[in-house]
Amino acid sequence: MDIFIEKLVKKQRTSKDMLKAIGLIVLSLVIVFFIIPLIPFVKGFLIFFIVAIPFFAYYVIKSQNIEY
Repeated sequence: MDIFIEKLVKKQRTSKDMLKAIGLIVLSLVIVFFIIPLIPFVKGFLIFFIVAIPFFAYYVIKSQNIEY
């Protein structure tokens, strides 16, 4: 009879991972507050983009958490 023990090991976050996360946050803020308001036909959906773009950034940052 075989006995298997599963052990999850999280990937250690490096400075490169932190720079990616900070860059993504800054990029999403720049898009939401500086780029989107300049596009005339998108101004009606500004609230949607204020919520959607940071949520997308959060999702991408959380998807970088890897377990081996």
